[in-house]
Amino acid sequence: MQTAVLDNVDVRHRRMVWSKFVPAWDAANIVMPLKTKNAHVTPSEMRRAQNNLFNHCTAGPPQFHFRSNKQKQSQHWKQKMTTYTCAAYSAHLKIHRADGCAENCTTDKDLRSYIKMQDDLHSPKYFKEAEDHSRMQPQDRPVLWRAVEHCKKTGAIFVAVSLTNFGKTKAEGLRFLKHANVPFRIERSPSCNINNIDMAIDFAEDNINAVAARTKAALDKIQQQFCEGTAHISHAGALITKLGAPDPSIANARKSEIALKRTLMYFDMLQTYRNQGMSFQRIADELNSHGVPSPTSTKNNPKLWYASGVSNYYKRGLNAHKNKAQCYEES
Repeated sequence: MQTAVLDNVDVRHRRMVWSKFVPAWDAANIVMPLKTKNAHVTPSEMRRAQNNLFNHCTAGPPQFHFRSNKQKQSQHWKQKMTTYTCAAYSAHLKIHRADGCAENCTTDKDLRSYIKMQDDLHSPKYFKEAEDHSRMQPQDRPVLWRAVEHCKKTGAIFVAVSLTNFGKTKAEGLRFLKHANVPFRIERSPSCNINNIDMAIDFAEDNINAVAARTKAALDKIQQQFCEGTAHISHAGALITKLGAPDPSIANARKSEIALKRTLMYFDMLQTYRNQGMSFQRIADELNSHGVPSPTSTKNNPKLWYASGVSNYYKRGLNAHKNKAQCYEES
């Protein structure tokens, strides 16, 4: 332990104590004499001894000890304040399931989660395209143009999940964004922005041309095999003997078979209601109240019954039963 040495102070009357009010002395383990009345020490000698202690003590702790954390916090706060409003656009997409059927779904859930993950996007205004308008060209979609006008008016950023939400291909979606001339962010194309949109369009068109060239080369190879008298076996193992669209009569017969099977499934129930004297509109209301889905309903897109649909299924079922009875009579 370091102690302060006082000149001209009698050792017998000097008692050392810890300092209580000077932090720098505590850090340096400096002690000072206890203030006691001593006949051998004059007041001037005591002041001189105390001045020596102040002159030889170590410096206090640095004043900038906690300044680094405060600076980082202030910069992080400034970074969070630079945020933008956005116009979130969603549309219906047709997804092919594993069983071969297709269903329409929206991208609302993916769009909301993407906006929540972005720290610089806030106050989204959602624009949802109707199912019938989702099959139109980008220039003909009313909700899409309302989203673009909102971006131009408020300076918001156009946000979507995929470029195919408002175009059949990526190139078509990029050409529309270039024509709209608004800042945008696409979740599945994060590298595309308003500054490199021309380059992105060139890449998308090159991909389309490359796919078309590979498809044409494959079809020419298969056609050459047919000319040589050999059939082509696909990757799935199917035997292909000719190219081109299938016979439409086969497809129409298959569609008629599916429609007839669906009609007969509902005909007995509809005939029971008709025998009770109920109108087609009353039957539609009764089916909707019991939660019976219409034949065109899907899991994600339930539809209601209408009087016209009930009438069509009932009349189609009557004709099917008449044709069946005639076939039995002829046989």
